[in-house]
Amino acid sequence: MEKTFKYQVFGLNIISEIELPIPEKSFDTAQVEIRFGETPFTLGGEARRGVVYEALPNAVLIKVFDIARFHIVDGSAIIVQPLEKYDNKSAVAFIMGSVFASLLYQRGIMPLHASALEYKGKIIVICGVSGAGKSTLALGLAKQGFRIICDDIVPIYFQNGLPMASSGFNQSKIWKDTAAIMDISVEPLVKVREEIDKFYYEAENVLLTNEPLSVKHIFILSATNKENLETKNIEGKDKFLVLRNHLFRKQIAFSMGLEARLFGSLAKLAASVPVTKIERPTKGFSLEIPQNSILQILDL
Repeated sequence: MEKTFKYQVFGLNIISEIELPIPEKSFDTAQVEIRFGETPFTLGGEARRGVVYEALPNAVLIKVFDIARFHIVDGSAIIVQPLEKYDNKSAVAFIMGSVFASLLYQRGIMPLHASALEYKGKIIVICGVSGAGKSTLALGLAKQGFRIICDDIVPIYFQNGLPMASSGFNQSKIWKDTAAIMDISVEPLVKVREEIDKFYYEAENVLLTNEPLSVKHIFILSATNKENLETKNIEGKDKFLVLRNHLFRKQIAFSMGLEARLFGSLAKLAASVPVTKIERPTKGFSLEIPQNSILQILDL
């Protein structure tokens, strides 16, 4: 019998045959199971397809080259079939990304491509494409008294009409050059995947909670060729569009037939929370400038 591990992320109790780089928890009943097993080679003719995935309303099959196939079913099971070049590190990286995002969509939870931090019981969300600097900015804010609750995927759902989030995978993932900027040695750190210079990093100030917390503000971070940092409040339909652009692996969700449901959730989120765009210079990136802008906007 495989050794199992117990985790709590995204408000869910998870039992897993694959060890994840997050703290274990204790509970009696699991809502999600991650296990090794056989997966289908295809989901059939009715499935919609992308480059590495197939999707039905209640099932997603993600095929990662000759490393593994991941079958995500009914928001409650992730079955992993190792292939010829399977390695645990790569499997974990995909589980903590596209695989879990697919499961959240199945459960009616909307994942944003973002980092999230808690301050005085409220959540701020920092969205951005890969390389925008959201994890770096989150680490900087953690030194200002904020507590990191999610990195890369932020689960958004509604409770009594209010947008909420809970702890996810809160180990930060930082690039080697970012670590150098922040004076962090990568020598003791574990690589996310062997072929890339990106590492898991345990931030000093994190919050692990299965309890939902309300979302106070959403920031959209991007890198530009402008000389100075600029901020702008986003209003009207632009709020909806920019939030839509930062859904995590939205192509998978749309292939599952979730467009209408997600559009309703995005419209509700846009109507509930202020959204501010932060455009930072690509050259001479300083953490203090966007940090100070966020603190000023939040009036902290």
